[in-house]
Amino acid sequence: MNKFIHWSFAATCLALAAVPAMANSSVPEQKYPAVEVKDAPLEYRQFEKVEITGSAILAKEAKEALPVQVITRREIERSGSTNLAELLQQLPVMNNFAENGTLATSGGPQSAAIHGYASGTLVLLNGRRLPYYGNNTIGGERAYVDLNILPLSAIERIEMLTDGASTRYGSDAMAGVVNIITKSTVQGATISTQLTRPAGGKAVGEQMNLSWGKGKTEIDGFNVQVHLSLEKQKPLYAGDRTASKEAAYALDVNGQKLWSLGYNLTLHGWPASIQSLGGINSHPVLNQTGRCPDQWYGLSNGQYVECYRNAQTALSLYPGLDKKQVFASGEVQLDSNWRAFGQLLLGEHVQSFVSKDSYDLGIPLDDGSYALFTSQPLGPITQAYTNKSYQATLGLRGQIEDWDVVASLSSGEHRVVREYTGGIIRSAQRRAIQKSGLTLEELAQDYRQLSASTWAKFSPYLQKENLLLDDANTHLNALDLLASKELTHTDHGPIALGLGLSWRHESINNFVNPLINTTARPDFKADRSNTALYGELQIPVSTRSELTASLRQDRYSDFGQVQTGKLGWRWRPDSDFMLRASVGTGFRAPTLAQMLPLTTSLSYTLDPISGSYIPVNYYGNPDLKPERSIQSSVGMRWEPHPTWTLGADLWQLQLKDTFGIMAADSILSDPVLRAQYLVEGPDGYLKSLNKNLGRAFYQGIDYDAQWRHPTDFGRLRLTLKGTWNLASKSQSAPQGDYQSNLGQFNTNTYTVTPKHQFMMSLGLEQSNWSVVSTVNYRSGNQETASLLNLVTGEYTDIERHVPSFWTIDLGARWQPQRQWTLSAHMANLTDKTPPLRLDSTGVFNGVDTRYANYYGRTLKLKAEYKF
Repeated sequence: MNKFIHWSFAATCLALAAVPAMANSSVPEQKYPAVEVKDAPLEYRQFEKVEITGSAILAKEAKEALPVQVITRREIERSGSTNLAELLQQLPVMNNFAENGTLATSGGPQSAAIHGYASGTLVLLNGRRLPYYGNNTIGGERAYVDLNILPLSAIERIEMLTDGASTRYGSDAMAGVVNIITKSTVQGATISTQLTRPAGGKAVGEQMNLSWGKGKTEIDGFNVQVHLSLEKQKPLYAGDRTASKEAAYALDVNGQKLWSLGYNLTLHGWPASIQSLGGINSHPVLNQTGRCPDQWYGLSNGQYVECYRNAQTALSLYPGLDKKQVFASGEVQLDSNWRAFGQLLLGEHVQSFVSKDSYDLGIPLDDGSYALFTSQPLGPITQAYTNKSYQATLGLRGQIEDWDVVASLSSGEHRVVREYTGGIIRSAQRRAIQKSGLTLEELAQDYRQLSASTWAKFSPYLQKENLLLDDANTHLNALDLLASKELTHTDHGPIALGLGLSWRHESINNFVNPLINTTARPDFKADRSNTALYGELQIPVSTRSELTASLRQDRYSDFGQVQTGKLGWRWRPDSDFMLRASVGTGFRAPTLAQMLPLTTSLSYTLDPISGSYIPVNYYGNPDLKPERSIQSSVGMRWEPHPTWTLGADLWQLQLKDTFGIMAADSILSDPVLRAQYLVEGPDGYLKSLNKNLGRAFYQGIDYDAQWRHPTDFGRLRLTLKGTWNLASKSQSAPQGDYQSNLGQFNTNTYTVTPKHQFMMSLGLEQSNWSVVSTVNYRSGNQETASLLNLVTGEYTDIERHVPSFWTIDLGARWQPQRQWTLSAHMANLTDKTPPLRLDSTGVFNGVDTRYANYYGRTLKLKAEYKF
């Protein structure tokens, strides 16, 4: 049925394209007077044809036939963004991406995610692939590019194709493409500094950028440019913000006091809690003063009170950053037809954070009770992720007879070294501390005021050097060749053909420190190669309409062949209005790690039946099939007046054979799956196999509007960009039911897709200054929270609404002299607090950094000087 719908859609496009052709068949050809060109020709050939994102045809820069959203250099400057990830992740078309706030649970990449599909969003640099994030695991997919790749100062514009482009680029482009395009030339030197100061003086950041360039290829026969960026930002801790500092929340539900208890609640601390033989916990401060210590919760079951320590405040909500980035590129004219070009990308950024405040420890006392304390004297458990990346590209562009040709060879790597930098103690050390003879009097002290004799029992276990967790990298070598020509001319325009050849070799290598390595976390390495041929044909059906058709054949060394195709149509009935439509197929290859015949154990899950935590063993699967997609879109552009521009695109993405790991909840709650995948017993575990899970369906409308109006005070500009999501659902197990995350937190995928999000800005511009204000909006959602009644000991699931969230940003830019530019930007001007979220993917109770920014009101000041 789906195939019938899409072929019908394609046939309709063809029929509609034929209408204007017949209507215009009798229009006589218009003749214009000859124009005499008197200007002298340039010394070197002008390369007017460029590579358009999503197309295999080199043509003049006209992207209206594709649903491409362009972020210009001026928009980048007005945004106030400090880096590429911040710039992209605030856009309405993005959601459910990986970002710095998820660091404590899922690692350190920051990804793009067009329409919420991070693994189906391909990130390119000047049309070329980049290596994946370096740390790939068998049990957790990170099939995306880390956005910490190059300075914003090097970027000329960003083109986002919000339609599938697997036929042009191959795997991963099912949801769309983000193509980062660097500056073609830079003249002279520019230095800039920026200060970032969030509310309360927390997480202050500094940045310095230096750019230098020389030459214009059209005039000088060469150009070269270099960009350097240095950035540092201190961490933001959960205790720094009211929205994130609580590890427990009490809610009144129909007159009952119910509690949301997070992962970061513990009975252990200093002074130590005492657990009696009967399992009742008491605290000396509570016994003496009648209340629990500060940052502890007194939780009562109606008979007695127990003190639980809040261990959440010490955790890093956002990591500290130390970032160094270099981008260099150059171009030289070889002769009248050929240019050689090259680029080099180098980067290193270190993310430092507190992943856990301490380990829970305990010792038996003489009376048979148990003292519950922690490793807090040794400091919090801190980690550092050192990310190093490079990419080098060499290429040629020019003309062979009537063929416009671009060829390039590139090599790149992304490496992640993960280390414990403080507070780490292994099992033998924990046992040694517990047997060190600590007395009840010593455990009754504040750990920050320990006596020398008590400290001596801890000091031998103080971490004195970094401890490697693992060292992993991904590597990508690629050869790309693109050629296009105009085959012939018709009365309606040229028929153009684009042909492409690409070859890639990718590899992964994951090394786990032998000091902590077990059979549960094996080392692994793997590689694959891919060869692809693709072609695109562009046919004008009439003077106002054209069709494009493209095909691609991919051959992988490890799982076979894949074919994809795409058909597009554009019709402009008059100069003010345009319709476009497309339908195509796409695919996504499994990652190398997912296909390894290995097992790894990374986490535990709560069994709702036994009430105990059990380990989860993840299994690779060499028999995975690629995900397949059918994507379609229908769009329009309308300019009813020279001051107005309106556009909208209805998009749809259907997936089958989606791959991933089955959610633990789905397995444990289904008797059949439970019997198949749960190994019971004292050494029991849950088997979680990478599988082709089933189908998924996404649909929505991207829209934009822009109004410009000149006044005596300057040019007014009103801009609106938004996405209205209509459907977002998927199967989490083969043959399972569809589960939606549209306006509803999905506990199997740990995601929620907002029904509506938009950015609306109003600006006033003159030649040397501008002011702009922006409203950022995200709609709310439903969530099912499991709350505990302390008196009865029973959990109750409640449906609650997470309110919508909006912020106002204000920015200004002033150029008092040609050399100087000063700018200021205030994000979250009203210092709004994000709404409480009890369902999330992270370890923080009440917080999910993917759906709101927790820095609060943030001032950014920037000064730039051009030499």
